[in-house]
Amino acid sequence: MRISDQDCGLLFKHGSLKKVLGPGFYFLPGSDIQTHNRRGRFSSSEMDIAILEKAENAAEFLDFKDVEDGFICLVFEDGVYHECLKPGRYAYWKGLHRYEFVLGNVAQPYIENHIKRDWLRKPGVVEWVNAFVVRNFEKGALFINRTFQGLLEPGDYAYWKCADAVEVNTCDLRIQQLDVSGQELLSKDKVTLRINFTCQVQAVEPEKLLRESVNPMQQLYTALQLSLREYTGGFTLDELLENRDKIGATVLGHVREEAKRIGYEILSAGARDIILPGDIREIMNRVILAEKQAQANIIQRREETASTRSLMNTAKLMENNPTLLRLKELESMEKIIEKVKEIKLMGGGSLLEQLGSLLPGPSEADKSDQA
Repeated sequence: MRISDQDCGLLFKHGSLKKVLGPGFYFLPGSDIQTHNRRGRFSSSEMDIAILEKAENAAEFLDFKDVEDGFICLVFEDGVYHECLKPGRYAYWKGLHRYEFVLGNVAQPYIENHIKRDWLRKPGVVEWVNAFVVRNFEKGALFINRTFQGLLEPGDYAYWKCADAVEVNTCDLRIQQLDVSGQELLSKDKVTLRINFTCQVQAVEPEKLLRESVNPMQQLYTALQLSLREYTGGFTLDELLENRDKIGATVLGHVREEAKRIGYEILSAGARDIILPGDIREIMNRVILAEKQAQANIIQRREETASTRSLMNTAKLMENNPTLLRLKELESMEKIIEKVKEIKLMGGGSLLEQLGSLLPGPSEADKSDQA
């Protein structure tokens, strides 16, 4: 029987494995020879690896590998990833191809340094890996068996899937907007109103937020809500409307320490809207309308008084100066003529003389005064 260069043979006598045969010609009467391709892993379904290892010349043609419980083994054929082995005993043909074995301890969560990151994405390996991502605007907190291990900077992290539970919780470090909307509050004078309040917050102590607080944003929301209620109850409606711009600064001062205790910093805060009930809003509108009407009446009377005073001063000037009176008459005549479409001249005389005749001349008393 001839065994080719790419094959090996298993020699059986009376059903028992005796020897592993290399390439060549064999004449062995009463024996049975099975040929196997000399590449890859020997299939354990065909024969128990323990029996194969006891055969003569087995170590010359086969490389035996034990993978203990709690480990996996990455197999590389000629430097290229080939497969991942679970715990067990394996045999690989040698001679034609070079096989390398890399063990990974999956009984603990941390991945060893000698295992490259790109190997973790290979088929058969990725099933053993827990992968986490901490984005560039986040901080992460690592918990193993519910115990805090430390903060993680932005990046990709991988851990073995094992009996120890591994969790990575993340905290957003960007500036966030928190709105307290539609809060029905009672003022000091028992007026129900609604305030829409907004603030900008930023996480400054990620460890506190991730370790000591359950739903920290909800805690901050509640603190703002209580502070708004306390502030509103200390002022009447008119005082609240008058000091609207101070609501944000006052609430910010009350809540800043509570926010710091949680792990947040409040950057700015303010009341966006103050919404009054329909009947109160109607009353306020009537009050504002009455105030504006009163202001308009005052302004009108002031203007009338100023106009009358101006006319009085003009009359006094014209009383003592006939020439000024005459100029005023000519000015009035000019305004009248601007509205006249057609002027007819009757009889002789120039245009100025006939127009002048329309105005009364100076009285005898004026003439005597001028003399």
